[in-house]
Amino acid sequence: MVKSTNPNFLSPLSYKFVLKRTPNINFNVQTVRLPGLSLSATETATPFVTMPNSGKITFSPLAITFRVNEDMSDYLEIHNWMKGLGSPTSFTEYAALKQSTFGLYSDATLVINNSRRLSNISVTFIDMFPIELSDLQFTTMDVDVNYIECTVDFRFLRYEIGVLNS
Repeated sequence: MVKSTNPNFLSPLSYKFVLKRTPNINFNVQTVRLPGLSLSATETATPFVTMPNSGKITFSPLAITFRVNEDMSDYLEIHNWMKGLGSPTSFTEYAALKQSTFGLYSDATLVINNSRRLSNISVTFIDMFPIELSDLQFTTMDVDVNYIECTVDFRFLRYEIGVLNS
């Protein structure tokens, strides 16, 4: 029987998420879903048996949920980025996005802390861009103030997981 070298379980409460392109969102992140991945399979026919082969990796989207601040600057960071990528009003607008400090894509880092709240694992997402921004729901029917949250999904080239010295 193999004995675990670390008896502590991973906590979902202690992490930090930083998306370089959107500094306003970084302070308001409520949840981050570390994407899963799947490996496609192909088959090669032989005279005797069909042999399975590994294919390509496909990543699930990265989803983050954040509380929207009252001037909506965090929401607008993603909104304007998406509009610049998918629906620019002119070639000049798209060129300006491409030539901006950040370019079309952005890297992000999720730092996961250990049970002592020290940085333990880093997950770096390479060349991210937003693909879906959720609705904002305004309502007068709540008794208490439930601050508005928004979810954004990102596609990315790949992510790399590293162990930090803590």
